[in-house]
Order: sequence, then structure tokens, then C-alpha cells
Amino acid sequence: MQSNPVRIKEQKQNIYSGIKELRERINSHFDKLEQEIVKELNAAKLDLNIKIEDLFKELREKSERIAVLQNNISYVKNYASDLQTLVGSKKIETKIQCEETYIQSLMTDERLKQLSLKYSHNEEKETLFQSITSFGLMSKESSPPSVEIKLEKNEQAQTLTASFIPKSVDNVCAKLVRKFQIPQVKSNENEITGCAMFPNGKIIFADGEKKKHATFNCFSFKGEKIWEFTDEIVLYGPRGVAVERNGIVYVATGNRNCIVAISPDVKKVADFLTSDDGIEKPFKLFCDSNRDLLLVVECDGDCALFEIK
Repeated sequence: MQSNPVRIKEQKQNIYSGIKELRERINSHFDKLEQEIVKELNAAKLDLNIKIEDLFKELREKSERIAVLQNNISYVKNYASDLQTLVGSKKIETKIQCEETYIQSLMTDERLKQLSLKYSHNEEKETLFQSITSFGLMSKESSPPSVEIKLEKNEQAQTLTASFIPKSVDNVCAKLVRKFQIPQVKSNENEITGCAMFPNGKIIFADGEKKKHATFNCFSFKGEKIWEFTDEIVLYGPRGVAVERNGIVYVATGNRNCIVAISPDVKKVADFLTSDDGIEKPFKLFCDSNRDLLLVVECDGDCALFEIK
């Protein structure tokens, strides 16, 4: 039951991570839609500007031609002979008819109409806002207890005893989160002798590398390397690895018959338990952070349970 609050905290974090991931997906999708509509908007604006500029260019050219015709008409009236006036008038009349035809074409092909941009909202968007009123529905659930309380009676007294109810193997499942490769060290060959996980999700591996020296690699939950620590004397012959709640790493060094403690910042290494504490050829470690207990298992099967203070 002591682990129930921890599990609830993990569930809360997982739910929040899922909500955050959904929000990021929604933002990414709408960002993409926004980029597409802005691209269409810019293209439409450019197209209208080109049409307007082309029309202005044609009108300027026609205006210049009409000005030339007006000058020609004035010249013919003032300086030309009757014959020149007759011939010139015919030519000018033909050109005037061409310009009149152009002006009429402007009216019929609607190029003089006012151009503008128009945007229509997607009606499904409003329906989406109305239909989705929350990210999801939160609920609280209960499951069968992990402990069983029994009332035992005897002739002298009655006592309450509690025992854990084992979880059925039929309900156990696992999901692969990710895979990653531990980088090889000097000899290009790893010899992983132990691993453990920090409370914050970081993972540490002990690499004996043919027992020449010990290398400890710490990785994030995503497989990113955080730090590396190498030692050839104090951590000679590493075996089991365990991590307690404050981030202190405990290493079983079988060749030195002791348990070594490494500080969370990897700046200090010290002998934690030695042969004076009854340690002899330690092989595996297990740390119960909830009860601050450290279990040491030796090669010959002898075990020792220590309380961490």
C-alpha cells in the first residue's frame, strides 16, 4: 500500500504527458493548416496585383497613343492642306476606331471591375469547437487490494495479520519503450555486470571490461548519455549495482570485498560496507528505497540486509 501514492503520481505524470503530446499534435496540425492558407493568400494577392498592374500598363500605353492622335488632329486642322486634311483624317479615324474597340472590350471583359480578396471560414471548424468541450474525461478507479487482512483466533488471543496478494501472471504485460546501445569503451567490447535505475528515470550500467577497470555509464530514459565514470582501483571488479532514493549509487566490488558508494554528482567515491561489516565476495545488490534497505547477495549464497541511514 505504501507504493500506491507513488503509482498514482506516476499515473498523473503519464496522463499529463499524454495530454501535452495531444496538444502538441493539435498545434502542429493547425500550424500546418495556417501555413497552407497563408500560402494561398499570398498567391491570390500576387495574382491580383499582376492583373491590376497589367491593366494599368495597357491604359498608360493607350493614353499615350490617344495623346499622339490629339496632337495629330490639332496639326492637321491648323497646318495641313485640304488634301492632306482629307487623307490624314481617314488615317486618324481608323486609329480612333481601334481605340474605341479597345475601350468597349474593357467594358465587356470586366477588366475594369474592382478586384478584392475574400476568405470563407471552414464551417467544420465551428462544429469542431462546439463538439469538443474537453481533452477527455477524468475518472477514479479502484482495483482489488494488494494485501489481504486476516483475523486469526486462537485460545490465547486474536491477531490481525496482513499478507500480500500475488498478481496473476494472466494480467501481466509489458510494452517496449525503446532500445539503445551502450557505447563500447577502450577494448571495443562491453562486459555489463550490473544495471540500476534512478528514481528520476536515469539508468546506470556497470562495465567490467574484462575486469581491467570499471566504467560506469549513466543514460537518460531516452538513451542519451549523461555522464561516464571510470575507476581502476576503488571499483575494481564491479558486479551488482543499486541506486537509492537520493541518487547514491552502490556498487558491489567482488575483488575488494566491499560495497562502494558513489555520490549523485559523481565527484566522490567511498567504501560504504567492507569486510569489517561481514562483506565477502559481494555479487548482487538490491535497494528498497521505500524502506531504506540494502540487500547484499554474495557468490556463495550468503545474504545480508542492511538499513540505510
